[in-house]
Amino acid sequence: MGQMCPVAVDPRSSLRTEHGVQWVVYTVAPNVLPSRAECLAGEDAMDAAVEGVGVVFRSLVAWLSQWQPAQPVPALPSTPRSATAPNTPKRKAQDDSETRQQQPSRRSPWADALWPFCESPETFPKSVVESFDDETVTIYDKYPKSRVHMLVMPRRRIGSLADLCRDDVPLLGLMAQRAQEAIARHANGASTAFKTGFHAIPSMRQLHLHVLGTDHDAPALKTKHHYNSFTTPFFVPLEAVVQRLETDDRIDMDTAYYSALVKSTPMSCVHCGTVFTSMPSLKSHLKTHTASTRSDV
Repeated sequence: MGQMCPVAVDPRSSLRTEHGVQWVVYTVAPNVLPSRAECLAGEDAMDAAVEGVGVVFRSLVAWLSQWQPAQPVPALPSTPRSATAPNTPKRKAQDDSETRQQQPSRRSPWADALWPFCESPETFPKSVVESFDDETVTIYDKYPKSRVHMLVMPRRRIGSLADLCRDDVPLLGLMAQRAQEAIARHANGASTAFKTGFHAIPSMRQLHLHVLGTDHDAPALKTKHHYNSFTTPFFVPLEAVVQRLETDDRIDMDTAYYSALVKSTPMSCVHCGTVFTSMPSLKSHLKTHTASTRSDV
């Protein structure tokens, strides 16, 4: 009784988008409802209520003393237009699809490992490709960082966020729709929330939207970089990408800022904000939040 559990508000929630609420606090209150069995009454109820409120405030003070909020750096810093060559024509999404496919690879073959799923999704088993249509393909991440972790990709070649323009906004809307459909198929009644977004600095070519649970309970989650890449502004919400394209017609990422961010930000629990210095202790702690909601997904 009186135990407090701060929970991060899902970025898609109206509480977050319309009112700026980032955390809600759940607490176990004393049973004082006559309609429930073994409820407290009279002085017992009053004493229990006073004790519970005291525990909540002490827990809240302890949590706030450990919480380290991120610095208010814009998730998508803009690059001045003057930095672009003045005579460079604006790219159109449909016009250069062939050019994209003809660009030579400048990285290892592993960097292009996602393209075969987009080119020929029908050749892969259902255990690899979750679904596909003429414009998108959804696959299971080979190294999931949550119990459920999928990638939604366009079927035409788009290297990264930097290759997008305003004309690609409808495609991003379709990818968002496919992500929600995949979530509906895999939620399976679990209370764990899902999130969707892009890595500011992806490790693989071909634009891919991450769709994963907030439990982060997975064997492949092994390093601080793995964890922080999904729990800091390094993980860019799809909505932020769309908004930037609609206003600026392009996406520019501050590579130095995001590289430093994912390395320097302390690892903190996405559910209660507790800071950890080692992955084993963090992963053990995360399981305490998700054990009661485990489901076969």
